[in-house]
Amino acid sequence: MNKLLKSHFVACMTAILNQMGDQHYSFYIETFQTSSELVDFLMETFIMFKDLIGKNVYPVDWMAMSMVQNRVFLRAINKFAETMNQKFLENTNFEFQLETFTPRINGIFRMAMAAGPLHHRDPLHDCSPLFHLQLWNNYFHLAVAFITQDSLQLEQFSHAKYNKILNKYGDMRRLIGFSIRDMWYKLGQNKICFIPGMVGPILEMTLIPEAELRKATIPIFFDMMLCEYQRSGDFKKVPGNIQ
Repeated sequence: MNKLLKSHFVACMTAILNQMGDQHYSFYIETFQTSSELVDFLMETFIMFKDLIGKNVYPVDWMAMSMVQNRVFLRAINKFAETMNQKFLENTNFEFQLETFTPRINGIFRMAMAAGPLHHRDPLHDCSPLFHLQLWNNYFHLAVAFITQDSLQLEQFSHAKYNKILNKYGDMRRLIGFSIRDMWYKLGQNKICFIPGMVGPILEMTLIPEAELRKATIPIFFDMMLCEYQRSGDFKKVPGNIQ
């Protein structure tokens, strides 16, 4: 399929998604007969979104189309994230206290030392047997690809263009960054399933020069170190996967 034809299909899909309200999303989700069908749909959708973000079908100077697509994709991603929380989060023992979670490096290491190391074992053994690891992995990789894409790095634009985008679309990096933060802390014991695999992508996200985004996402990196220490008694895997 040539790029022009592909861009027409993507534009049509974006227009359809743009017309969908909350009720449309809810109704469509409920049309799936089994959980496995819904999981397959979500995983394939996340892969498709990630591919379209990484290989933009529009010319580089079509900024308006790229921003509209990003806004529509962001809403869809967040709606599907709600579905994941409702249907595919097999973990009822976690504590999610985001309002009071203001981690500092010293505090995290004190918590880790007090908790003490657990036995050495494969991280996958710590996952809930009903946890849909690949689905959540696809979500996190899509979210990081979204937040790090070139078209959303507003600092590279002129002051006038920066303000125009910010006024019309807002900084979508913040919104998806806050969603990543919320999704991470809802994982509870299943966080360890993403260490060390997600260390590099999370670190890449924290390097984006946006103050509020960094404030929201840097604690995830240190929380990974805490989880790894509590599981194995050291921090080797987290620093070892920083490239």
